[in-house]
Amino acid sequence: MKQVLEQLGLTALEIKIYTMLLNEGTSSAGDISQKTGIHRRNVYDCLERLIQKGLVGYMKENSVKVYSITDPSKIVEKVNTLQKEVDEILPDLQQKFNAIHGKKETLFFRGKEGLRMVLKDQIKEGNEVLVNATAVRVSSILHYFFPKYHLLRKENKIATRMIFDESYRSLNAEELRKLPLCSVRYIRNFNKSPMAQYIYGNTVAIVVWGSDPIAIVIRQKEVAQGFRDAFEVLWRMSK
Repeated sequence: MKQVLEQLGLTALEIKIYTMLLNEGTSSAGDISQKTGIHRRNVYDCLERLIQKGLVGYMKENSVKVYSITDPSKIVEKVNTLQKEVDEILPDLQQKFNAIHGKKETLFFRGKEGLRMVLKDQIKEGNEVLVNATAVRVSSILHYFFPKYHLLRKENKIATRMIFDESYRSLNAEELRKLPLCSVRYIRNFNKSPMAQYIYGNTVAIVVWGSDPIAIVIRQKEVAQGFRDAFEVLWRMSK
């Protein structure tokens, strides 16, 4: 619970007071100070902020303010409000980000989660994905995510073309035929390494597949076009 409250922007003292009220029910500022060990002045400051955040309320008993937490569903309301505020400013943030980073950008990812981000980026881009394929059976590395990835490709009508080394025709042809919107060709003496290239939009992702895969993502129109031109030459040569 502490981590959730921290993510909502509560300070350590606010969390301590909120938790104490959660357990005790109702308390005066004096009782809170005594039970938490927090200076009375700081208790008042924290209570005021918690009230402003809608997480704590108070009532008067014999002219003394007695504090208690509000309905915990207020936390959900706060998260929803924050999400709406983020959604409102996100387009402007994205526009400014693209203006700065849209032309050239190089990113490095390590691990399976990083590779999932690369594949999700292909879906977000929404363009055809060209693949200079690897000798590694990548579906075994991202076993649970790959079916979802291909389903998302199908839903978003994102086609892919793949080139494999000729020696892998007998090993993966049947499996690849089942993939949606997928065209596959083979070429002799092509690529028997664990490295693959994914070209989509203005992006090239160079991936080294393995138990701890890595990826270098280059966002630059000229670089992507160069890789795309090379792919098309190989595509015409392959069968």
